[in-house]
Order: sequence, then C-alpha cells, then structure tokens
Amino acid sequence: MQAEQLDKIIHMRLVRTMVTALLELEHDMYQLFIVYKRGEPVLYVQLLKALYGTVWVARLFYEVLKKQLVDMGFKINPYDTCVANKIIEGKQCTIIWH
Repeated sequence: MQAEQLDKIIHMRLVRTMVTALLELEHDMYQLFIVYKRGEPVLYVQLLKALYGTVWVARLFYEVLKKQLVDMGFKINPYDTCVANKIIEGKQCTIIWH
C-alpha cells in the first residue's frame, strides 16, 4: 500500500501556527526550511503517506477495498463501482459502500 502511495508526490503547505509550533519543538531542524511569504512563516513538506480527510485518501481506501473484495471473489458492478456481488452457497451477496 505505501509503495502505491509513493508513486504520486504530494506536497503540503504549513503556515502560521503550525510552523510556529514546529519551530518551538525543533527549531534547529526546521529553521533551514522555513520561507516567509507576506511576512508569515511557511513550510513546504512532502508527504510520505496520504493525509486523512483528503480526496487522495478516499481514493486509496476505495482501491484497497475493491482489491480485497475482488480477491475474495466479488465482482465489481461496471455501472456502479461502489457495488460488489458474489454468489455464496447459491445466494447473491451484495456489498454496497459510499
């Protein structure tokens, strides 16, 4: 999963209070990377993992869930990709997520 995430480079911009907090924690480590825009400290970082609450995380969740369901024998509905079906002991099992 992490290797899949790393094929897309994602940067994040930290400003004001977050930068100030990081400087208070590890001033020597972060000071070299701080830039000032309009007089305020800004720090640009590259994420190694997806950040909770972003569209990228939602997409990663979808891809992982879809792969797990397909690996378990479910077939993804081509018309609604958030629906998976499988026949189990002669009965249809449908999983729907959103």
